[in-house]
Amino acid sequence: MKKVTSGWKAFRVDSRGRVRFLFHAHDGSSIVPFNTWIRSKARWVTDGQRQKKYRSGFHFLVETERIDKFDRLTKGKYIFLQVQVRNARPKPRTNVGSWIAQEILVPMK
Repeated sequence: MKKVTSGWKAFRVDSRGRVRFLFHAHDGSSIVPFNTWIRSKARWVTDGQRQKKYRSGFHFLVETERIDKFDRLTKGKYIFLQVQVRNARPKPRTNVGSWIAQEILVPMK
């Protein structure tokens, strides 16, 4: 497995300017905690399209070239921030080359 220590993650910004995770809350809140290592809950999740199971984690992109493809698919709705990751692996069945990390840190700029 390729050792990955950083990448790019998509986030949304709410009407008050707070950075939030896209779909799932972490510890009861979707607001991103900056400068804090957080761990994904270990569980099996299903792929929405084909109902295939894989281990949960924080989705991110390794190559900046993939951001453009993701941006086109999502019509530019999200922002990308550079993140640090631990225990990363390629995401199975991905359209944009996503990876999954068990732990993530979003540095404060």
